[in-house]
Amino acid sequence: MHRLRPLLVVVIVALAISLAGCGSLGINGNTAAAPPTTDNSFIPKDENLSDCVGTLERPNCGSSSKGDVRLYLTFGVLMTGMAFIGWSIAIAIRKRDRDLEEHLPEHTY
Repeated sequence: MHRLRPLLVVVIVALAISLAGCGSLGINGNTAAAPPTTDNSFIPKDENLSDCVGTLERPNCGSSSKGDVRLYLTFGVLMTGMAFIGWSIAIAIRKRDRDLEEHLPEHTY
């Protein structure tokens, strides 16, 4: 249990951060269907949409809604997880090498 405690803390913090922006989903117990919205902040209003479709983003086709705080928080959580995985692998390799050095006979080169 002592080794699982830091992992549980990381998982709980990651869930709290990822769910922090979900308060605007409209889940408040109201069962009435909301009318569909036609306003999309990712679609440019004064540009031809077919000119903006493709793998290369063209000028004036972007949106200021692409990079908000939740995007950066998600990236931070992912990079923290990758750093944790790398740290765990490095610790395991060091432990393995230390154990191998202790068990080698002295006459080996």
